[in-house]
Amino acid sequence: MSDRIDWVDYSKGLGIILVVYGHVMRGLISSDVDLSRSAFLISDKIIYSFHMPLFFFLSGLFVEKSLQKDFKSSLISKLKILIYPYIIWSVLQGCLNIFLSSYTNNSTNWLGLLKIAYEPIGQFWFLYVLFFMFLIYQAVRRHLNILYIWILSIILYILSPYIDVFVIKKFAANIVFFISGSFLVSNIDLKADFQKILDHKYLILSTIGFIVLNYLLISSSLSTVYKSLISITAAFLGIYIVIYFSNKIANINKANFIKKLGELSLTIYLLHIFATSGSRIVLYKFFHVEDIFIHIALGTLFGVIFPVCVFMASNKLNLNNFLFGVKK
Repeated sequence: MSDRIDWVDYSKGLGIILVVYGHVMRGLISSDVDLSRSAFLISDKIIYSFHMPLFFFLSGLFVEKSLQKDFKSSLISKLKILIYPYIIWSVLQGCLNIFLSSYTNNSTNWLGLLKIAYEPIGQFWFLYVLFFMFLIYQAVRRHLNILYIWILSIILYILSPYIDVFVIKKFAANIVFFISGSFLVSNIDLKADFQKILDHKYLILSTIGFIVLNYLLISSSLSTVYKSLISITAAFLGIYIVIYFSNKIANINKANFIKKLGELSLTIYLLHIFATSGSRIVLYKFFHVEDIFIHIALGTLFGVIFPVCVFMASNKLNLNNFLFGVKK
């Protein structure tokens, strides 16, 4: 597991495009741009049914490596990789939201900025929750079998709708995918044996199941427990579909730009809101563009390209260690 696995980067690349697209759509529905509510609902429900679980799952694939370190070394590593950029970019985005509050949909204020120690701003909740997942996993995994931890994570998922505290709710709703990634690694060699479960007949069944389950989630009134069971199944099916296509793309060595986006997925996640919000503001407020397809296309494109350009520029200026907590 020490070397990069191509299909993981391709999966992250596809996933981060969906993240950017999803935030573009949510930004538009919160603004004055004319967007069909039904089209938004379908798109939003489908994407959010699996795209963040995908990233937790992919992160879980490598969590076993943390067990090779002592707790102090692991803590320092995760503080640098996750919490340092969390603080830097939460402050930057929070300040920008405050200064541009008359143009944006965000209601961040100075008090909210001070509360980032326990109340993440916007998309940064992912880094915050992932940090605690790594640390808690390292503490618990040394004493419990992975199967027991996985069962406990499913119980947490079912209980998550009843939790009111935001970060705890997010933790409970996503830990099962994180643990599932680790569980998979514990039972399958990702480089040697993974191909066996990537079969076109499973893809067909997964796609049909994913469509049917999302239809039920969108169109039916379900009890909380029943909805949780359908949601977790739909999420795993969505993850499988992305990984299947990512593996196929990686094997034929096509679309290398998607792999590159995967390698820079954390950077894109940190910065894309600057670009998506900026694109919407400029197009609508200054150029009076109301065409929804232009907003979606340019918003998604800028949301992906802008962070990559910032990373490349900061790399040349030797600022990546300061801005992103990385040295490359």
